[in-house]
Amino acid sequence: MRHRLAFLWLAIVWAGVFCCTPGAVAFGQEEKARQVAPSAPQAESLVGILDADGQYSFALQYYQSQDNGRAASEFDRFVHFFPDDPRVPEAMMFAAEAMFRDGRHPDALKRFEAIADRFPGTRFAVRSQFEAARCLQALQQPEAARALLLRIADTAATPEIRDEALYRVAWIDVEDARFDAADASLAKIGVPGRQRYRIDALQAGLREAGAIPRKDPALAGALSIIPGGGYAYCGRYRDATVAFLLNAAFIAATIEAFREGNDALGCLIGFVGSGFYMGNIYGGVNAAEKYNRNAVRVFIERTASDYRVDPRTGKTDGIGIRIQGDF
Repeated sequence: MRHRLAFLWLAIVWAGVFCCTPGAVAFGQEEKARQVAPSAPQAESLVGILDADGQYSFALQYYQSQDNGRAASEFDRFVHFFPDDPRVPEAMMFAAEAMFRDGRHPDALKRFEAIADRFPGTRFAVRSQFEAARCLQALQQPEAARALLLRIADTAATPEIRDEALYRVAWIDVEDARFDAADASLAKIGVPGRQRYRIDALQAGLREAGAIPRKDPALAGALSIIPGGGYAYCGRYRDATVAFLLNAAFIAATIEAFREGNDALGCLIGFVGSGFYMGNIYGGVNAAEKYNRNAVRVFIERTASDYRVDPRTGKTDGIGIRIQGDF
């Protein structure tokens, strides 16, 4: 019995020593690595790095799945490892577009400008300039975008490029409520462009700008002499009622204070009430201006919904990017 216990104890000690040795630890790590290896998502990425077609397809999968950050990184890797591949300009365009879709407009702008500088005189240079103008618009720089598009129109190698540039200029003017300037740009577009972009229908729609309902701010201010009159003129009847009752209360309280011989209180209430009265006049003028801005905005949105054509897709909804053939 004692011999058996001693033998078991010796076996346990030797097992502990073996498990603590570096060789045993390494053996265990190798076994774990073998178990984990099948699920590690590295194989596909390595294939892409080593093969041009694989890397391009790998990057395109991220682009199509809207994983814009990874798409840009993978297209950049493609350009780095395969600089002589004929798809490099297209890969750079996809990477820049991915940046734009990700909301990183300054980075997208730099990338599009770099493409135009690297591949002058190519279709990629022209398309990148159009996309650079789109970036400038997204960055709230419509005048810079307009100037760039006019340069594209002046140096266009084909009527199609010129027509697209003028069409984009016209929409910048429309969005800024410069309807006459937009109509002048549209009038310069050639016959094929007029058919593609439905110019006749768009010009007819822009002529309706004269029928946009407007309110006269000066008249709204004059009507506000009667508290709430300016608001009522603009159709804001709830605000008109509040303004009338509030000012009437201040006037009544001021008169009552003076009747009671409390001149100090009457002056104080009258002073405060005069601020509300002047605010009523200012509010009436401001209500008319807001009414006009909203009416113009509604007209622009309706016009865009009815007539705007996306030059890249040919769709009238202005939304959507084709994965193949964009550039």
